[in-house]
Amino acid sequence: MTLTGRRCAFKLLTLPILAATLWSQPITVTSLTGRFATFPPLMEEARLVSSVDPTGGNNDGFIGGHVLTLPGYSANDKHWPYTESSRWVIFHEKGPGTLTLFYKTFLSQTTSAFSFENEDYDYDIFIDDLSTPAMTINVVDIFNGTTAPFEGPLVWDAAGGFNSHATLSWDNEIKISGHRWSNGTPTFDAPRFFKCAFVKGSDGPSGADWAEKLGLQGDYPHDSQPLNWQGPVAADFIPGGEVQVTRIKGAGAFFGMRFVVSSAEAWRDLWIETRWDGEASPSLAVPLGMFCGASYPVYPINAVFFGMDGDRTGWNWFPQPFRSSADVRIVNTGETQHSVAVQWSATPGDYPEPFGHLCAQAKEERPTTTGVDYRALDVSGRRGRVAAVVLETMIDRSDPSGMSPNNPNDRQDHLEGDGREFVDGILHPMQDSATEVFFGWAWYGGRSDRRFSRATIGNSEQISISSPFRGNARSMYRVFAVDRRAFHRDYRIRFEHGPENDADGWYRSAVFFYGGDPGRPAMELVDVIDAGESGSEAWHGYSVNGAPAAPVSLTDHYMGDTSSAEFYERGYLVNQGSIEYTAHVPPDNEGVRLVVRFDWGMEEGPKEAEVQVDGVDAGSLFESGSNVYNRYTDVTLNVDPALTRGKSVIQVRILPKNGVLWCDLQTRVMAFRTPDRRERRFGKSTSLYGPITIGRCGVPGLREFLYATNLPPAATGTLYLSEQPEFSGVFSNGAVMYLGLNSPKTTALSIRVDSSGTVFVPASSVPATLTSGTWYAQFVVTDMGTTYASRALEVQR
Repeated sequence: MTLTGRRCAFKLLTLPILAATLWSQPITVTSLTGRFATFPPLMEEARLVSSVDPTGGNNDGFIGGHVLTLPGYSANDKHWPYTESSRWVIFHEKGPGTLTLFYKTFLSQTTSAFSFENEDYDYDIFIDDLSTPAMTINVVDIFNGTTAPFEGPLVWDAAGGFNSHATLSWDNEIKISGHRWSNGTPTFDAPRFFKCAFVKGSDGPSGADWAEKLGLQGDYPHDSQPLNWQGPVAADFIPGGEVQVTRIKGAGAFFGMRFVVSSAEAWRDLWIETRWDGEASPSLAVPLGMFCGASYPVYPINAVFFGMDGDRTGWNWFPQPFRSSADVRIVNTGETQHSVAVQWSATPGDYPEPFGHLCAQAKEERPTTTGVDYRALDVSGRRGRVAAVVLETMIDRSDPSGMSPNNPNDRQDHLEGDGREFVDGILHPMQDSATEVFFGWAWYGGRSDRRFSRATIGNSEQISISSPFRGNARSMYRVFAVDRRAFHRDYRIRFEHGPENDADGWYRSAVFFYGGDPGRPAMELVDVIDAGESGSEAWHGYSVNGAPAAPVSLTDHYMGDTSSAEFYERGYLVNQGSIEYTAHVPPDNEGVRLVVRFDWGMEEGPKEAEVQVDGVDAGSLFESGSNVYNRYTDVTLNVDPALTRGKSVIQVRILPKNGVLWCDLQTRVMAFRTPDRRERRFGKSTSLYGPITIGRCGVPGLREFLYATNLPPAATGTLYLSEQPEFSGVFSNGAVMYLGLNSPKTTALSIRVDSSGTVFVPASSVPATLTSGTWYAQFVVTDMGTTYASRALEVQR
């Protein structure tokens, strides 16, 4: 048997198994890390609260509590949810959940102030009882790693960023607030520079469950030592060379891979490509270095799932299951010859379901685009969980083909850019206050900026490069272990570069995720209730009862980059009585999520409405923050499947609490459904106030017609595209989608699709004089491959 490859020279040290026999034995996976490829439960929802500038600018907590006293500022400029007479409330949430990450940094970590140990103020943590704190704890005791439950390998200082993965779970409610006074001195730092990541609707593994694994410092994390080590296989690659390392037939899983390369440059030039279960193209294709945590600059990494020795040896411990086959290859994408030796451990048998394949998206921009976030991840139309992010940044000094005028004189403040995560169609991002904060550290360029590697986060430190075309390179990683990130239909990760996307540089990234089969999401948009729109109100039997409803309209934005869409909504302000409507859902649902487009610019403080489904309490819609500059947010409630399963319609009743104004604009109804591996669903939605199904459009130029019947007459005026259509599949660069409304079949709007496959549509208007009866929307897609629609257009008057 020989090792064959495309345009490669090789030296075989140990004979690999290229095609193993079919495996049929069961596989036993008991460890927390070994089962990492399994999906979190349906309805699990990851969220984040942080001290971001409400304007979208760069005042991400710098003023702290002084914002209430300094001239030129007001309570509107605060970067924490709300203020009580004696406390700064930094986190307040209702409904069952778990706090998975508490992060903070301090001005004392800059070059001119005192040390962390001199901070002196307390936090009250209330759990399920707001009358008495479950604990009152000094900020130093939260992050020094010696005070229960904030102990051991769950708490660390990472280059000025203080991280705690000590989980706190609650059944009904949690509130964390800092004392406004300490020994007669104002505690302006208590609401400054923080973030709280949490999971709604699922307990999941606790921080204590993870503690042992996080303390291993790069050692093999699974319970039993790897079986069936094969290799090493060694090969020398000329530029463009490719070698198949192993091809396995049958079900099984990799639990370990080790690599030794010939030079530091090989980490960037050599790519690993893996095809699962007969895929034509690889789901995982990334630089070998990023597969081990960083490709450049190389530094020692001891993360829980990957690492390297800082020189030529690297490893990856992510479980990588497959159902019928695995094909692993190494490709040389560089311009020089490299060599590598590979070992792998594969265990035969059926991995516990439901699980996803280890996938990756590798992206690069040279330079980034002024005014637009760097796109690190775009996944849609499938279920999954995000596993890790590796990001490299570099300042482009003087390259005449790539230097941006928006980064003169080696500006290093590209790291001021916020990190943003969008999950499952929720348009308000989980937003970190800076790029380095996303990766768990703080204060780049200062005394805190140093190299470190922790179990879930790492930073290579700034590396100066002598080339006239490059400078200030660094590599960072983050593993989503305790603070997990489940998604049921889509996930996007973005990085702002510079305070307002105004410091361009070279960005390169790899995002690892466990993905279910494309075209099989576990959540679908099934209904849209537009308050204030007569057609939608009639279709859904919408009413406001027991209190006057004040009509309201709003045109505004969500938080996001400068390309974020502007939305126009009409609705009602209600502070008592009830709002009622009927929502249409599929009978085979496994629960429902209500996503309410909400105006959180009305007033400060908690805003809550109880929800009943068919007369039974279903929980509360709750928002503790406010923002007068970007007034839209999405407020969610996950409704237990016991209240929705087997029903085609549900009666929803909303009851505002405590006399606080509740702003009812639009509610998107999402149904959870267990994906059936025997069939693909390509998006089922309600639009134009009636049921619409978008199907497969697999032939260039094919026309798909979308029908909605029995609709009311439309007033003269315009139709608005109120949502952005999203697609998953393969798009050719420059593909064009046309949307036509009603007869005659004229093109009303042309939307260009970029190569990423995501279409962003602002609130554009198209002339229309529509009559009652049947309306339709027509899609014409040209110059493209097979495409699946994951969400319909929602069109409103």
